[in-house]
Amino acid sequence: MYRSRLIPVLLIQNDYIVKTINFQDPNYVGEPVNIVKLFNDKQADELVLFDINAFYDGKINYDLLNDIAVNARMPLCYGGGIKSLKTVEKIFMAGLERVSIGKTLFNNKKIISEIANKFGSQSCVATLCIDKDKNNKYYIEYENHIIYENEIKNLILELIDLGVGEILINCVHKDGTQKGYDEMLIEKIYKYTSIPLTVTGGASSIENILDIEKKFPIMGLGVGSLFIYKGKKKAVLVNYPENIREK
Repeated sequence: MYRSRLIPVLLIQNDYIVKTINFQDPNYVGEPVNIVKLFNDKQADELVLFDINAFYDGKINYDLLNDIAVNARMPLCYGGGIKSLKTVEKIFMAGLERVSIGKTLFNNKKIISEIANKFGSQSCVATLCIDKDKNNKYYIEYENHIIYENEIKNLILELIDLGVGEILINCVHKDGTQKGYDEMLIEKIYKYTSIPLTVTGGASSIENILDIEKKFPIMGLGVGSLFIYKGKKKAVLVNYPENIREK
């Protein structure tokens, strides 16, 4: 039976793992290698890593990526500071399998084709950070530009034509809230995305995960806070569900 992938999504800042709410006010979680080892033990399907510092200054800590890759026993995807094919090559040399291209794709869409042609489509993920305004309109903001729903659809179709292997939707308005996935947004994108799709932001419970999996089969479900925190006081306790579909 096919099933969705459950993917811990980890944020790196200053070489530590942090958690945010709506990508604001990072809260320290722990050492990256230690947390990766814990997810090894939990047999996570894969991991996605986003480096907040690299996103802004373009400086990637390849030594840290190598340490993470050496200790990981699952596929790894990295995003942050990727501006050229040369950068992608160095990330793969560090031992990671896939890269996530975010804001760079708005200025250099051809990097998608370059990665796909050299390493294969499966190695390239396009990450779109989608937010929601006060009028409940979905949008992406980059470098003081804003694109809305119809343009988002056209962008995704263009990225598919360029050879991207997966689309990752990062729900900014849901990040860290644990109030449930944005089903309306998933429905809008799921129906016209012909390649693997992953959505992250808002996972509230195991029941929420199972419900989304049932409604939108064979999709990646990114999870942050739910796999990092425990209880109302949000004590740090790295976890990953066992035999989730037997519940």
